[in-house]
Amino acid sequence: MIEFGTTEEEQLFRDTAARFGDEQLREQERDHEKARAYPDTLHKLFGELGLAGINKKDAGLEASHRIAVWSALAAADPAAPFGLDPIGPGGALLGELPDGLGFVVVESRITIDDGKADGTIAWVPRVSLDWLVLVHDNALYLVRNPQWTTLTPRPCGLQASGGLEVNLDGVPCEQIGDGALAAAVLAECRLLAGAVMLGAARDAHDAAAQYGQERIAFGKPIAHHQGLAFQLADAATDLDAAQLLLEASQGHPGMVANAHAHACEVAQQVCERAVQVLGGHGYLYDHRVEKRMRDVRSTASLYGGSMLSELDAAASVLDFPDPLEMAS
Repeated sequence: MIEFGTTEEEQLFRDTAARFGDEQLREQERDHEKARAYPDTLHKLFGELGLAGINKKDAGLEASHRIAVWSALAAADPAAPFGLDPIGPGGALLGELPDGLGFVVVESRITIDDGKADGTIAWVPRVSLDWLVLVHDNALYLVRNPQWTTLTPRPCGLQASGGLEVNLDGVPCEQIGDGALAAAVLAECRLLAGAVMLGAARDAHDAAAQYGQERIAFGKPIAHHQGLAFQLADAATDLDAAQLLLEASQGHPGMVANAHAHACEVAQQVCERAVQVLGGHGYLYDHRVEKRMRDVRSTASLYGGSMLSELDAAASVLDFPDPLEMAS
């Protein structure tokens, strides 16, 4: 029998992450965004709670545990999972990695020839970078000590996790995985990115629902008007459906691609709707919905974005050997 419920262990991880988010992140997220980094004390506490190691291969956790933690953190501050986890998505499927901060990147504009990588990666949500794993041409490549510069113009979202431009100019790289592992790592990255987007969108929806019950118009809360009430109800349904699809897709790269593309669409629509519920206030720093909208948009651009996910999903359904055939 398929089990759709949350296990006791998953709930423990979720509760720990949610408590950490409420106590350490939510009230300070604007300060962290302004600093473009999290303080060392927060990194230390994150590690002491056992949250910094969930993306290590030897952690022995299922993808569902990581989804639970990252969605709970994203509700308090969507940049926190990327900024506080030293390995990030995909690490749980990789072998021994170099020390320090790293990131898995999907970048089609990078060329790899004769063991050397060339090209520029426009944005990596990190404050520094000690290693990089490239998902490229049905293989995985490890780049040690890549050259990077801090982005002077702030990225749109996930600002507290930092922002780097990485320049690969004939940098040595080593293949560490074949096509099957590359597909599995990419699916894992998409799972956690989807969890972040849906966690952030759910928080934006909750903020909009609360505002709708406090804002009075025509003698009653605006949420009591059918037009707005139906929109909020539809958004809640969309979020639940997208979450179930994401959780059910684990272990199936084609299904994950479909779930990730759907999460990108749903999360962005819900955040935009939340901003509209607040009207002009929705665009002000006084309310968190504008930040949720920015963070979700930035997260949606990672790992090839929704377009590459849709191509991969279509390829798995239609059995195309190369999804780019559909774009030519």
